[in-house]
Amino acid sequence: MLDQAFAEGDLDEVNRLEAWLWLDGPGSAEGRVGGHVRELALAMNAVVLAAGQAEDAGASGVEAWRRLADVRAPTTVAWGERDVPFAIERCQVATAAVPSAWGVVLEGTAHLPYLERPAAVVAMITEAMRDPAWRALPDQPRARSRASRWPNGPSMRRRSALRRWSGQPASMPSARRAKRSACSVARRRA
Repeated sequence: MLDQAFAEGDLDEVNRLEAWLWLDGPGSAEGRVGGHVRELALAMNAVVLAAGQAEDAGASGVEAWRRLADVRAPTTVAWGERDVPFAIERCQVATAAVPSAWGVVLEGTAHLPYLERPAAVVAMITEAMRDPAWRALPDQPRARSRASRWPNGPSMRRRSALRRWSGQPASMPSARRAKRSACSVARRRA
């Protein structure tokens, strides 16, 4: 349907279908997310569609996927549980590839959680930033290394960590509590 709408140059139909895909989620009924959030998503996407840029416009030519293992900064990779399957898979791969990454599943959202549930996204970021292990930059001295806190080191601990989070800060454990809270962290291979 989406390819046909593009081929016919029907940007209104493309916009409607993309809102269904990215905002509602491919397995959800069209219009699951409505009101001002849907209007905003449609308006923003209409601007992008009207610009007529190719999907790869602005590509840098840098193959970032091959360099994910080089990332040393604390990283949170978040995705919506209702997102398109290939996006979920890419997020899981990125989580597994970055040695210091946590994967966070935002329950009840699709690809645009910052529009659908902005307070949950802000709370997730705020909670991550409160943890001293996440605040220290790689070139700053640390009071204690993360590797010493987890017997298997941060990469073994974090690579397989996957959080399901409903958006309440109390349900997203800090890195210090995650080790003790097995019920809040489900291990999966990405």
